[in-house]
Amino acid sequence: MTPDKLNRLWLLATGVLILIILVGSLVIWLGRDKGQEIILLSPENHTIVSNKVIIEGSVANPGSFPLLADDTLSDLIDSAGGFKQNADSSTIKIIVSPTGDLPISQKIDINRADIWLLKALPGIGDVRAQDIVDFRTQNGPFRNIEEIMNVPGLSQSIFDKIKGFITISE
Repeated sequence: MTPDKLNRLWLLATGVLILIILVGSLVIWLGRDKGQEIILLSPENHTIVSNKVIIEGSVANPGSFPLLADDTLSDLIDSAGGFKQNADSSTIKIIVSPTGDLPISQKIDINRADIWLLKALPGIGDVRAQDIVDFRTQNGPFRNIEEIMNVPGLSQSIFDKIKGFITISE
């Protein structure tokens, strides 16, 4: 084999190898998981990004919900009650309002809400949500939203954060 033919063979082999790498990279990139969680962070102090987020589509309880800085996409879906049975996740719409002025207003009924929904309120975590449910079970339904401050550990400052997001059933 002449050196010229050998050089052409190496050049052809190198070209084929580069082509295989490019095609393989493209296949991997197109097949990547597009369902990764999105984390919304506030650049300042990681509290509330926006007052509310609207969740529409194939969720159990569509409406508007508080949006916290550390919320993931999964947290937002959970705050709306999760997906409906046999839901098409491509029909879910999540609308974040930069100003918090949303056309849909939905408040959480503190006399009926489960723990997962109470946790969607600003400043309410697992323990505080359980405290609210326990208090309601032991003392009966709240007669007005201010009575939620009778729950041990629920301060005026927390009430001030949630009062616009809560209601009571008649």
